[in-house]
Amino acid sequence: MKITLVLSILFITFWAKSQTPATYPYFNRIHIASDSTHPSFYHFYAGGQRISEDTILILGQQFLFGNEQIYQRTFEFINVNSGELIDKKIEPNIISMGIENPGFSSEFVNSFFYDLGTLSGGIRTLRKYSNLYQAPISEYLLGAYPSNSNPDWYKGFTVQKNNNFLCYGSTPQGKTLVSIYDTSGIFVSSTDLSHLLPQIPNNTGSVDYVKELYNETILVSLFRLTGNNTWSGQVLLLNEDLSWKKRLFYTNQKHTASIIQAADSSLYCFGNIDTSNVSGNPNFISYVSKFDQDGNLIWNKYYPALQILPQDPNRPLGSVLLKATEFKSGNLLLIGNYIFKGTDGDYQQIDGEQSFQTRLLCINPDGDKIWERCFHASSENSSLALGCIQMPNEDVVIYGGIMEDFVFYQKAFVSKVNCIGRMTDLMHNVHANEQDGLVSIQIEADSFYETTIDWGDGSTSTNFQTAYSDSSELFLAQHLYAQSQPYQITVSTRGCKDTLVYELVQEAHVPDNNDAELSMFPNPTLGFFKIKIPTNELLNLEVTDAFGKLVYQCKDVSLFTGFDVDLTMQPVGQYHIRITGEARNWVGKVVKM
Repeated sequence: MKITLVLSILFITFWAKSQTPATYPYFNRIHIASDSTHPSFYHFYAGGQRISEDTILILGQQFLFGNEQIYQRTFEFINVNSGELIDKKIEPNIISMGIENPGFSSEFVNSFFYDLGTLSGGIRTLRKYSNLYQAPISEYLLGAYPSNSNPDWYKGFTVQKNNNFLCYGSTPQGKTLVSIYDTSGIFVSSTDLSHLLPQIPNNTGSVDYVKELYNETILVSLFRLTGNNTWSGQVLLLNEDLSWKKRLFYTNQKHTASIIQAADSSLYCFGNIDTSNVSGNPNFISYVSKFDQDGNLIWNKYYPALQILPQDPNRPLGSVLLKATEFKSGNLLLIGNYIFKGTDGDYQQIDGEQSFQTRLLCINPDGDKIWERCFHASSENSSLALGCIQMPNEDVVIYGGIMEDFVFYQKAFVSKVNCIGRMTDLMHNVHANEQDGLVSIQIEADSFYETTIDWGDGSTSTNFQTAYSDSSELFLAQHLYAQSQPYQITVSTRGCKDTLVYELVQEAHVPDNNDAELSMFPNPTLGFFKIKIPTNELLNLEVTDAFGKLVYQCKDVSLFTGFDVDLTMQPVGQYHIRITGEARNWVGKVVKM
């Protein structure tokens, strides 16, 4: 898309050479589960897949506590452009992995959809669908160590390159369990990974996450309760046969760990660590560790929560990171939640404030934070993000649950943001002014990465880095021309989906004999330089940087014999000189090396 603007000295005329910027739909929707018989179902979303250009499938759960306990697994088809519910499918008596840990495990394989759920009695079931709108075509009951009273607790599964199912979780005896089932759901083998954890008597553990990497090694996250409310956790690389290869990560504190493998094969391990290790009063700190595909550590960094309640700076604040997605740039978007605590360590709402907020954290491949956002899915209650889906245009759909009483999810939410975490379109207004050869361009910007200005005389200004402001701001760039003539200026803004190009025709009026009368030396300078103008008039002096920021000012000074200016404390770059008198003005520029 391209927008052209023609500017005179004091008046700007706009016309469009092609269509104006399109409106990109973003939304925040709250969905309530209810029916005439049970109007107060609890409801949340915890899994999702993109199934067509304009439709996403979100897996959820409805449940009702009371005299009768009703669990309903939900398949909700949602319009990705509006957030509206298209259709809904309910499977009674199928629940997720538990209320406290509402994870859903599902995958598309060879046009079939596989979904892990739980039947009454705790029996795990793997369902296969050819048409998500219809009943499953087959159902596999999973249990490597069958027990009528306490079956295996599979938390999730992944599909291997040979299409076998790799299921993970724990046994009734608290062993860390990884099991393989073939494409027909027939049990093949099971491996207890407990020996990979510290051997403490009567301890229990579980496998939290398993992923098959590009080089056919297996990455496993597991933890163990070691007694006295202490924990240990590890992230391991295993060979294809589940034998030991390398340990990536270890902590003796309660933690969560998820993994994403980037396009360049590097591994990002992320989650949170409970640094307090005190029951009932945890203190979650978010971390990200980057490894190469062989498990060699590249960097490890912590990302503490921002203090986003300035009215209560002493209120404890923690953060968890649950999901991640990679952009084409190689940047990583991490989805999680801020966790607020009261002064007594309780998570209950205080003075009507939400105890939870959704956290969006974007980092580059070096682990540097690019931007960070938080938002409320509900203006009245806490909201917890539980997952995300990235769209082809790098919009991101976020989903989860809303909690009114902190105990259960009363409502489900689904939100869509752009690639920098906003629910607003790219906005870009450009205004220009000229005086004495110095052209100033004012840019009103929101939600974009960077702006580049081609001034039309071979020079450019770039990298305004305005993407990460939380509100619209004005940014000023300036350029001094050497000759009086019209110049075509091109302002390019790179946004999430487009590069907006504004073409400006601006006339520069350089004062006569300006160069002959105004002298600055040395130029370039290391910091100190002298300004001289052959006039006895007292003049006003201003020095601004390339973006219009005033860095030096002096009034009623004589420049006849020369005036010393000190820029030693300023960074290297180009600086604009403006000198004003009663009858005329002078402009110039100096370069600091």
